[in-house]
Amino acid sequence: MNKRKFNLFDFLRSCLQLVKIVIVFSMMMLLLYWIQNLTKIFWSWFKPMAGFYDFLLDVANSISSESIMFFNANFEFKYPIALLLLCVLFFVTRVAITVVHKLEELYGDSVRFVKKIEENNFNRKLVTQNVREQKKIQCYQIYIETVVKPKFAHREYNVNLEEQNKILIKHLLEKTGQCSQKYENGFLFTFNSFEQIDLMLDIFTKLFESKAPIDYIICVQIIGVNSRKENLQLKTLIGLKNLNKITTMADTAYRYSFNELSNYEVSQMGVFQKEGGTYEVHQFVPKN
Repeated sequence: MNKRKFNLFDFLRSCLQLVKIVIVFSMMMLLLYWIQNLTKIFWSWFKPMAGFYDFLLDVANSISSESIMFFNANFEFKYPIALLLLCVLFFVTRVAITVVHKLEELYGDSVRFVKKIEENNFNRKLVTQNVREQKKIQCYQIYIETVVKPKFAHREYNVNLEEQNKILIKHLLEKTGQCSQKYENGFLFTFNSFEQIDLMLDIFTKLFESKAPIDYIICVQIIGVNSRKENLQLKTLIGLKNLNKITTMADTAYRYSFNELSNYEVSQMGVFQKEGGTYEVHQFVPKN
């Protein structure tokens, strides 16, 4: 629709340019008509146009019918007046072209302004919708797996990893109020309030300060959007075996950005290629 309107402006400009050309041509023909009448030499090819110029001269004559004798020739004022009328018409046409151009600019600005308002409204709706969709995601899982610290891995220390796991799970049950389930080589906790994830992150982060002879693999993954993708991402995180870091994928990091209050920063650790896709891995780091 807008394209048609812009084409209309082009059409109007073209018509006015044609009018300018016709006016210039008419001025030249009027000069020839004047010469013809002064010399009394009449050109037969001019007859089809004589009616128009006689009408124009009649209009000019109504303005002034004066004349003067110059070199035995009668110079009537109606001819220069007719030329002046054509000049005025030429000037009006030029002004009209400028007006059309300005109207096109004004119309273009108004179209862009309206489009920008529509885009802003659409973007605001998208943002609002996105926030609403993200806020709906409340379920998440935290996976934890233990590994004996290298310096305690010697047989002489005789670290019982199973016993350490029992102590750990009992501690986490008391702190989080959630039971865990066995998953892969570790344990999986499921929570239902992502807005309060910082409370859980605080609990799991403090494990890194423990004097226990074990290191931790801790991964966080939102759930409830695409279970197949989420499960694959969690297994990928586990497989990276990042020790003593709370790691997560991009979707969870993105969801975390919508929490109004956050005690952690999410920093990117890297991008990893694996069969099935490319994964952007992040970690939760306490704010200073």
